[in-house]
Amino acid sequence: MNLATLSFRDITANEVEMVCQIVKPSFAEHVSPHYFREGRNDFLKTIEPEVIKTRLERGNSKYIAQRGHQVEGVIEFQSDNQILHFYIEPKEIEQGIGRKLFEYALGMR
Repeated sequence: MNLATLSFRDITANEVEMVCQIVKPSFAEHVSPHYFREGRNDFLKTIEPEVIKTRLERGNSKYIAQRGHQVEGVIEFQSDNQILHFYIEPKEIEQGIGRKLFEYALGMR
């Protein structure tokens, strides 16, 4: 994996669908098995496109790691600097993408 081919940037409100495409499978594979059904359902409500747009409008920050047009990771900070979401494309986990994305996001904060 060549991390040099990654780019990092803020996400805009009209790109939230792209975020959902990475968060949902990553959550399903790595997090969901540890939740009860109610917890899974509550979480899935937080990643609906309109809900994400509302959080961005209220001051949350969301950054992505991208290779070409493919999103490889996403991190979202609440306005009080707490991490709300941090997901990496499941097939790309343990490749250093999360670390690089986290470093970028911290630098932007």
